[in-house]
Amino acid sequence: HVNFPPATTQQMESIFLAFYPGEKALATEFSTKLQGLLGDEQVSMAAMQHFFISNRKSTAEEAVGNVEQIPENLKEQKDIKDKVGKLNDVKGTGANAMSDLRASAMAVFGKTENRTKNNRLKMVIIGLFIASMLLFGGILAGSTVATYIVKGTETSGNGILQVKVKTPEAITWKKTPIVGMSNDELRELKYFALSSENGVASFHVKGYQKTIHNNSVCLLVEGGTITFDDDGVHGSTGEANHYLGEAADETGRRRFGPLSYTHGSMES
Repeated sequence: HVNFPPATTQQMESIFLAFYPGEKALATEFSTKLQGLLGDEQVSMAAMQHFFISNRKSTAEEAVGNVEQIPENLKEQKDIKDKVGKLNDVKGTGANAMSDLRASAMAVFGKTENRTKNNRLKMVIIGLFIASMLLFGGILAGSTVATYIVKGTETSGNGILQVKVKTPEAITWKKTPIVGMSNDELRELKYFALSSENGVASFHVKGYQKTIHNNSVCLLVEGGTITFDDDGVHGSTGEANHYLGEAADETGRRRFGPLSYTHGSMES
C-alpha cells in the first residue's frame, strides 16, 4: 500500500502552474476554491495530477471551473472501497458458517453409538457438508465477480449503475521542431524521443515552460528538464542530463538538432 501525503496550498498552486504557466492569479483562485470544497478532507498530489490530465484539453479558466470534480472523484473512490469492504464481510460470514458445521459434524460422529444410525447420520452430514461447500464456493465466486464489477462501475445521477469501459489512448507521432509548437500542442505533448549517431533516448513529458523573448521551450520530464531552442537541444538537467550528455560536441555542433527527434501526442 502506497501512502500519498496530502497536498499543501503551495503544491496545489505549483501543479496548476506546471500545466498553465504564467497563470498565477488563477492558480491562487484554484487552490482557494479547492480548499473551500474539501473542508476537512485532504487530497493527494496523485489525485490532483489525475484531475489535470483528465482536463488536459481545458483552458486555465475552465480548469478552475471544473475544480469540483476533485472532491467528487474522492467521494466515488470512498464509495467503491465501502462496497468492497461489505463484500469481504460476506466472505468472512461464509467461512464462520463452514467452521461451525465441521464442529457439529465431529460432535455427532463422536456421540453416536448405534452403527446403523451412525452410518445414516454420516451420509446426511456428508451431504450437508458437500452442499455447504458448494454454497460457500458460490458465495466466494460471486463476491469475487462483484468486486471486479464494482471496480468497473459508477452510479449515474438517477441512481442507475453504469459500466465504465477504459479504452487505450492512441499516440500520434510527429517530427517537427518543438520550439514552433503552440501552447495547445505543448499541452497535448506526452512523449518524445531524441536520436543521434550514438542511439535513441525516450522521455515522458510532465509539463512545459515556453519563453517568448528568447524563443525557447523547457520540457519537464521524469527525472529532470530538457530545453530546446531554434537549433535543437540547448541543455538538460537531472537524470535527463545523465542520459543525453552535453548538448554540443567539442566542435560546437549540436548533438540533437531541431529535427533529430520525434514527439507524440494523445489522440482524442
